[in-house]
Amino acid sequence: MDSTYALDLLLDFALIAGFGVQHSIVAMVRLKTIIQRVTGLDPISWRGVQSFINVSYLLMACILWREVPIVIWDLQGVWYWVAGVTLVASWAWYFQIHLFEYDCGLAFGSSAMLARLHNAKPPPMEMWKVGTRRWLRFPVHTAFFPMFFAFPRMTASMLLLAIVANVANIIGTILYDRRLEFLVKDVYRQYQQVTGLLLPPLLRAPAGARHMHFPSPWHWSHVGHNVPGLLLGLLVGTLFWKHLGPTGLVTEELLRSWSSAFLVAALGGVLLGVTHALRSSALELSYQRLLTMLSTNTALMSAVSLLTWTALCFVTQRRVPLLYLFFPMWMTMLWLGHVVASTVFFGLRPSLVAGQASVPPPVADAKTSH
Repeated sequence: MDSTYALDLLLDFALIAGFGVQHSIVAMVRLKTIIQRVTGLDPISWRGVQSFINVSYLLMACILWREVPIVIWDLQGVWYWVAGVTLVASWAWYFQIHLFEYDCGLAFGSSAMLARLHNAKPPPMEMWKVGTRRWLRFPVHTAFFPMFFAFPRMTASMLLLAIVANVANIIGTILYDRRLEFLVKDVYRQYQQVTGLLLPPLLRAPAGARHMHFPSPWHWSHVGHNVPGLLLGLLVGTLFWKHLGPTGLVTEELLRSWSSAFLVAALGGVLLGVTHALRSSALELSYQRLLTMLSTNTALMSAVSLLTWTALCFVTQRRVPLLYLFFPMWMTMLWLGHVVASTVFFGLRPSLVAGQASVPPPVADAKTSH
């Protein structure tokens, strides 16, 4: 192997390993305890800071990444389409998990941060058994395997990313599972018995967590609340295709793509905030549910825009955007978009926060009141 390629692979390895190290450090329970003691920032709110650190690191890694063009495999014919469909389906599954099986505002810390600013309670942290979470404790981590490996054309640097990232994925999943067992205790241990870490327990517990009693998610019970995010995502994805096209490992293109995501988060957040502030049906929700509704809309805008962009590029040019970019763009649009949308929404409808932020005065004793 050329010595230049060897150095490039070494740098790529360091970038991948570095993300795993920093991600583990900022997620440590001990670090969160120290931060809460020093700053008063609770662990759920700290997730917002984690998201910012992760996005910053991923952006830096994209810029510093060195592509090694040694081809490991280059599938043709039917196998090309099998790999391509698997790749797109795995990304769609990744987004579906976040949109339907999680509350993105809580998962990425934006809801807790906003509630802290509003002096209100954030949506409660709840265990859901909806969708694949009935059988898998970490379906997002399971989706990473085809997301990184199912490339019709695999280069040496991409294969290195797939292997190292998923080794770190397995280690991180095991450690996170133990952390939740320590934090949630008995309920989580029961959940462990009927679910799989990364693979469904089809023989051990084919019904999964079916008989366990968990709260049901509500954020898709009123589909109309999420239509604005869907429509905006389709529009944004079309604009990405038209003005960005398939991106490459060029610093200017990387920065232009991320800047576009930042702009979409700001402008899209404003549009979603104004749209929902004008919808009477949304105004009947509680403060916590409004936060979740707005986070679902911005997450939908982000996911649909990236999938639409990819599909249009593949259909028209047989190329796809650089997938390295998807994580920082996805997180920027959903996190910053949620902050902007909520700021605009509650700026137009401040009364919907006031009841949550204020504490009712004590009832006066009849004998002492005048």
